[in-house]
Amino acid sequence: MDFNSLYDINIVLALIAAYTIGSISFGVVLSRALGLNDPRKHGSGNPGATNVLRLGHKRLAIFVLALDALKGSLAVIIGIGFGLSTLALSWVVFAVILGHCFPIFFKFKGGKGIATAYGSIVTWNVGAGMFILAIWIVMLALKRYSSLASICACFSLIVGVSLFAQWSESWGMIASCILVIFQHRANIKRLKEGTEPKVGQKS
Repeated sequence: MDFNSLYDINIVLALIAAYTIGSISFGVVLSRALGLNDPRKHGSGNPGATNVLRLGHKRLAIFVLALDALKGSLAVIIGIGFGLSTLALSWVVFAVILGHCFPIFFKFKGGKGIATAYGSIVTWNVGAGMFILAIWIVMLALKRYSSLASICACFSLIVGVSLFAQWSESWGMIASCILVIFQHRANIKRLKEGTEPKVGQKS
């Protein structure tokens, strides 16, 4: 087997590992461990940190947010360990977000992907990751809509990649942005209708 074949195998293994790691829905796992209600059956039906917060579990929401971000980071670190190129790593980012959004362990019903996206992107490229985080924080502070902040952060990644990376090595980022925005389609509809709950406001 030549080195190119080994590299191709490493890409496949890294993508499988990323999707599998992404499929661990910490909002569901921790809620079950603590004897709390499944967040997928309450509030917005999203197992992510925002919905956990809306359900009144502030400390748990912090843990869910951190762990969802860390799994994204871990997936990219594994890809780096496999010796993948920056372009291949951008697809690892997509794979871990895909796992979070459509987890194989939880009947493919997952979250919106923003925390996992941030954790993976900031590990893929620190500058781009910090840029989208700044946009997210500013938009959340101004509008208090987590979904709107997340959507704006996705669009801002276009600028982040232009400033801190090369587009020829970033195609997985485009796919990731499309996926995360797609996951926010219901939020976009509620934002247009004026019915989207703000942070700290129950659904």
